[in-house]
Amino acid sequence: MDLVLDKLENHPMMLHSQAIKDICSPLNALNITTFSHVRVTNDQSFSCLVTDPDFAENYMKKKHYNADVHADKKHCHLLNCLMWDNIEAKGATAQMLQDAADFQFNSIFTVIQKQDNQVDYYHFGTHLKNRSMNQLYVNQFDLLEKFIQHFNVLVKRAPQIAVAYDIAIELEKKPFIFTEQDRILFQSLIDQRVKFLNGLSVHEHNMQIAAYPQSRQLPYFTPGELKTIPMLLEGFTAKEMAKIRGISYRTIEEYVSTLKKKLQARNKADLITKLWFFYQSLRDSSGHFKRPL
Repeated sequence: MDLVLDKLENHPMMLHSQAIKDICSPLNALNITTFSHVRVTNDQSFSCLVTDPDFAENYMKKKHYNADVHADKKHCHLLNCLMWDNIEAKGATAQMLQDAADFQFNSIFTVIQKQDNQVDYYHFGTHLKNRSMNQLYVNQFDLLEKFIQHFNVLVKRAPQIAVAYDIAIELEKKPFIFTEQDRILFQSLIDQRVKFLNGLSVHEHNMQIAAYPQSRQLPYFTPGELKTIPMLLEGFTAKEMAKIRGISYRTIEEYVSTLKKKLQARNKADLITKLWFFYQSLRDSSGHFKRPL
């Protein structure tokens, strides 16, 4: 028997499918009738939970995991959500979406949450063949986030289900699943986002200087912190930075923690927003960092 299907035979998705459906039942109020969670670790293995065991079996049997969003490691970190109806799917990815539709998994909307050692993909779908669901996802995005918290809490309380995340399946090396047109669109969205966040930071900084002239001087950054800033802005995780720079993971964490304090950032997202402005302020015309006075 195929190793993947062998793992699936005694998987919680098969043994406790009703319990998983019960956890996900609040989604029915939004006409979301199929849900799946895929967790991909840095070693490119994944684990998952799905409300429909028949869909899961078809997905594994046809190795659709090699054509899913998490298969494109270069792309997946760019966005925090994905509306599949807007993707020009081809080849294996198009077949994956067709099979999903056959199991009434339509108008799929994916929420992507990246952490240092893993990326979580939460897929929401409906039995309805109505693209207006995409507007619901956007309008009720906060409810989807609340559900994700609810899901994670209840799964942790059910060890017979949580064991699913100990069952790892290796991703195969495949070509990127998105077309060049998709990539151009995604990159333009990222460039637009960067420009917007940078503009906000500049505006906020100028407002602060106008109100408090003494705040004009930039914080002092150590050489280690200066090397950390561009890598944070490029989306590297702490572990990735540690490996590239040949230093410990804890040292990187200390740099990030110190940067948060110096820039008075509430969290990592707030830190990155503020760093866009300071990154520009710390560069001279040759593109090298200059030290604040």
